[in-house]
Amino acid sequence: MDPMTLAIGGAALSGVGALSSGIGQGNQYSQQASALDRNAALSDQQAQQTYAQNVNRETVQRRQAGQQLGAQRAAIAESGFNPSEGSALDTQVQSARNAELDALQLRYQGILQGQSLEDQAQQQRYQARTARASSRNGLFAGGLSAAASVLGGLSSYAKLGGVGGIGSSLKTFGKTAAGNPILFSMPS
Repeated sequence: MDPMTLAIGGAALSGVGALSSGIGQGNQYSQQASALDRNAALSDQQAQQTYAQNVNRETVQRRQAGQQLGAQRAAIAESGFNPSEGSALDTQVQSARNAELDALQLRYQGILQGQSLEDQAQQQRYQARTARASSRNGLFAGGLSAAASVLGGLSSYAKLGGVGGIGSSLKTFGKTAAGNPILFSMPS
C-alpha cells in the first residue's frame, strides 16, 4: 500500500475510534443521569411518605396520651382526692407536659428524616445534571478528537503530495514560536 492511502486510512480509523469513544462515554453518562433522576424521584416520594407516617405517629401518640391522662384523672378521683388541686393537679400537669413533649419529639424526628431524604434527592438531581453535562462534554470531546485525527491525516496526506499536489503548493511564511512552519496555499 502506498503511504498516502495509509495516511488517509489511519486518519479515518483514528477519527472513527475517537468519535465512537465519545459517543460511548456520552451514553454512559446519560444512563447514569437517568438512574440518578429516578433515585431522586424515589427519595422525594420516601420523604413525603415519611412526613405522612410521622404525622400519623404524632396523632396516635396524642390520642394515647389523652386516654392515659383521662385514666389518671379518674384514678385520682376514685382514690378520694380532688383532681383539680394540689399535688394531684401538679402530677396531671406534669404528665400532660411529658405527653406533649413526646408528641413534639415524634414530629421533630419526622421532620429530620423527611428533610434528610429531600436533601438526598436534591443531591441526586445535582449529580444527574453533572452527569448530563459530562455526557455532552464526552460527545464534544469525541467529535473534537475525531476532527483532529482527520485533520492530522489530511496534513500527512498533503505533506506526501496528495490532493492534486497540495503539499507542493504550500509556501512557508515563517515559523511559530515553537519552531513549526506557518504554511499557506497559493492559488494556482
